[in-house]
Formats: sequence, C-alpha cells, structure tokens
Amino acid sequence: MKERGLQKQWVKIASTCVVLVIMIATFIFSGQGQEQSEGLSFPIGDAAMSTGFFEFELFDGIREAYEANGEPMWLFVQRLIRKLAHVAIFLALGFGLRICMESWLGKKKLLWLWATIIGILYAVSDEVHQMMVPGRSGSLEDVLLDSAGVLAGVGIAAWTAWLVRKKARQNSD
Repeated sequence: MKERGLQKQWVKIASTCVVLVIMIATFIFSGQGQEQSEGLSFPIGDAAMSTGFFEFELFDGIREAYEANGEPMWLFVQRLIRKLAHVAIFLALGFGLRICMESWLGKKKLLWLWATIIGILYAVSDEVHQMMVPGRSGSLEDVLLDSAGVLAGVGIAAWTAWLVRKKARQNSD
C-alpha cells in the first residue's frame, strides 16, 4: 500500500525527532540553575526593552504597578519573555506530538486527546524536575501556560493534518 500524507516514512522520522529534540532541550533548560536560566532570558528581555515597544501607553498601568512595588519595568519584560517561551515551546511540542502520533497510528479518534495528555504530563514532569534543581521552583502557573501551548499546538497540528489529508485526496482523484 502506498504511503500517503502523514504516513510517509520521512514524516514519521522527522516528527519523532522533533518531539524528542523538544523534550530533551526542555529537560536540559529546566536542569539549569537560576543564574544560567536568567543568563539566557535576560539578553532577550534587554533586547525587547531596547526596542521602545514597552514605552507605549498600553503599558502605563503595568509600569506604574511595578514602580509602586519598587520594581523596574524590565522585570515585567523578563517575566513576559519567560512566560511566552513556555507557551511557544509547548506549542511546538503539542504540534509535534499530534503530527507524530498520526504519522505512526494513522487518523484515529481521540488522537488529539492523547497528544494533549502526553504534552500536559510532560509539562507537569518538567515542573517537578525544576523543583529538584537548586535555585529553581515548579509552578502551577507554568503548567497552565505549558498546557495552553500544548492545546494550541495540537489544534494547529490537527488543522494541518486535515489540510494534508485533503490535499492527498485531491491528488489521488
């Protein structure tokens, strides 16, 4: 039988590799101490601050709240960058998991649910891992952000898989 759409061998291998690379990279980053972790995110936050984007009126309330607590605005930007990174990484993981699972298992009912469950369990394990690293802590907020990323990634992947199947059907007609 001819391989079609997502069941092609190269898709199986590539999607599996993507998922493994994301999981391994996440594990490595979560294993870094606080100073190492901040050393990666601070330059990105500093670059974001230097654009002047956070000087817009839109951020006045946030800036005033931070200043009232004696904290600089760059601290908000650093936190925002780190939280967006959580969503982005787990969005990629959710996307990869959903594509990987369909490439190996075919189009099955509840595939999206299994990809979501696996992604969320990995998010929980990531936060548990961080609790064991000196200077780091686990956070329910991060699990929720990671879970939102997984759900978004799984949804985008389901839509992408639908488009691939549609294209494959059109080409076979």
